[in-house]
Amino acid sequence: MCRFVNSKNRAGLSYRLAVNHLADLSDDEFKVIRGLKHSAGYNGGLPFDKAAHNARDVPDHIDWRLYGITREYFYAHIQWFASKERKVKSFWW
Repeated sequence: MCRFVNSKNRAGLSYRLAVNHLADLSDDEFKVIRGLKHSAGYNGGLPFDKAAHNARDVPDHIDWRLYGITREYFYAHIQWFASKERKVKSFWW
């Protein structure tokens, strides 16, 4: 994977490639993440009841502070993901 990324970046194209957290996943692992590969047998999940949920009941605005989601919480998660990305990049370069 790293050879492919480096060779494309050296080609002088109008874009650059980078390795992210999904670069080392196999095709089967991608299928599981995307929901395309189903497990064998019944997993105990219940079917979604569309009659119980009405789209008109959804509010126009949600105050996420009532649920503990603040701007600082949001930015902390962005920084956490960025730190993971730096770790992956430092592993490959």
